[in-house]
Amino acid sequence: MKKIKDIKPPRGIEKVLFKLPNFFYNIGLGSIMGSRFVQLSHIGRNSGKIYKTVVEVVDYDPDQRKIYIASGFRQQSDWYKNISKTPQIEINFRGKLYDEAFARELSQVDSEKVLLNYAHDHPLAMKELAKFMGYEIDGSDQDIRLLAHELPLIEIQLI
Repeated sequence: MKKIKDIKPPRGIEKVLFKLPNFFYNIGLGSIMGSRFVQLSHIGRNSGKIYKTVVEVVDYDPDQRKIYIASGFRQQSDWYKNISKTPQIEINFRGKLYDEAFARELSQVDSEKVLLNYAHDHPLAMKELAKFMGYEIDGSDQDIRLLAHELPLIEIQLI
């Protein structure tokens, strides 16, 4: 794994574009985003206001009712900071609103397992995710494990 650039959360017009998926969810068209995305409703850590953020689903376990997501901007993401402080969230997933869900950061071992599964199922998307985060990977299990050390993975338990 090789670091190719430093990343920062989007600002200006880029931030507006990143928020565009929220528009689709808010007008009831979230399903056009497919099953690889979820909209989180989370409480601001300082303001107490409710915010909504769309993130990519890394994995979904329907039997355990668990969704796994990643913070592409690592610990810099506002949504990550918010759910770290208040893990009770609401989510909109596959056209259904779950008004009670809990988020927790995965251990390093569990993060590696989830990310390896994702990389095996979506090798091209994994390379693009790594590039988005500022890394170049060769797709090997070793590189995926190294990336898991950089990428916070969150488990959402649906209630």
